[in-house]
Amino acid sequence: MIGAAYPGIGPAGAGRDPSSRRRRPAGPLRGRPGLLQIFIPELISLWWQGRFPFDRLIRTYPLGEINDAERDSLSGATIKPVLLPGS
Repeated sequence: MIGAAYPGIGPAGAGRDPSSRRRRPAGPLRGRPGLLQIFIPELISLWWQGRFPFDRLIRTYPLGEINDAERDSLSGATIKPVLLPGS
């Protein structure tokens, strides 16, 4: 059995309210207050102007084609592969 605990001991984090966790941006924008409020609207504006084709940077793959998605990502054939579960 994976992740079993001794009798009488609950799982890690038991009793904590999961909604009480603060969510923060991760990645290159983390730690820069206010940047998301500027950066995201600017990207949307560029997209509306036809100057940022993010919709052409992604390609969707059914979950069963995960190996194709990885191969295309590594070769540069697609910039951002997106897996679609249940398809």
